[in-house]
Amino acid sequence: MVEDFGMDSLRKTAERIQKDFEGMRATYAPIVESVRRMQEQMQKTLAPFRAFFEVIQKQQEAWAKTIREMQQMPAHFKKAQAYLFGRGWYLGAAMTFPGAKILAKLVDEGKHGQIESEMQGWATSRIDDVLADVEKHFPSRLGIVKDAIDAHKAGKYTLSVPVLLAQADGLAREIVETSLFYGNPRKQFRKFQGKLGRPALGPTLDMLLTPMQFHSAFEEKSKQAISGTRDRLANRDEVMHGTQTDYASVGNSLRAVLLIDYLLGIKDMLDSHKEWAKKWQKDFKEALALVGEKESVDGKVSRA
Repeated sequence: MVEDFGMDSLRKTAERIQKDFEGMRATYAPIVESVRRMQEQMQKTLAPFRAFFEVIQKQQEAWAKTIREMQQMPAHFKKAQAYLFGRGWYLGAAMTFPGAKILAKLVDEGKHGQIESEMQGWATSRIDDVLADVEKHFPSRLGIVKDAIDAHKAGKYTLSVPVLLAQADGLAREIVETSLFYGNPRKQFRKFQGKLGRPALGPTLDMLLTPMQFHSAFEEKSKQAISGTRDRLANRDEVMHGTQTDYASVGNSLRAVLLIDYLLGIKDMLDSHKEWAKKWQKDFKEALALVGEKESVDGKVSRA
């Protein structure tokens, strides 16, 4: 009897606990359901924000990659510039970051033929821009340059090369007051730099202008073929004086095109620099004037 009584008591206690639990579950079930719905709603609400943050993260990664590439750009550009300058090619302001990086890689790999092909393709793509920039900045030269370009397109490199080299020489004298083919380019260019005033040109323009401090590769009197080709590099003096007769090649003609493009790019950058320098000087003078007026009002100094 004692055992029956004990079991019965335990059973009743268990039933009571279960009943209480079911009551609690019934009481809290709406709350649990409400919380679940709130969580679902929050997930839906936050979904667009998660997508937005993912986009921002991807943009940040892309920006970081671009910044890294920009930091590496001077090294890529200088490497490609040094190699190409010795072979009569000029890298202008229009050259892209990826383009300079590819060229630098090809230089490291010693792929001379591919470099030649890439540069000829790049120069060809710049022809229309060259004509447009000549028309914009030097309209008196347009007819001459256009005739030379027409000769180039017709494959008459005997005509295009000497005319384009002559125009490049004239443009250099007008744009940076420096000869490409005679005299002392470094001395001439430093004299020109002294006229530009402050602020300094900046690393990008300085890097672009480096070739102007040296004689052009068109002055070399090498008998060797250009790397990656069977052509000789045109020698400006020999071409102009009629002593070199094997200069007529598409490569030499495109080199002359790209030299003009290079000079026109410098013209655009120098014009922008001069405008910025004028604005900087104007803002600086205005700032000094404001400081002087404030000091006068404070009674610290008197203006004459």
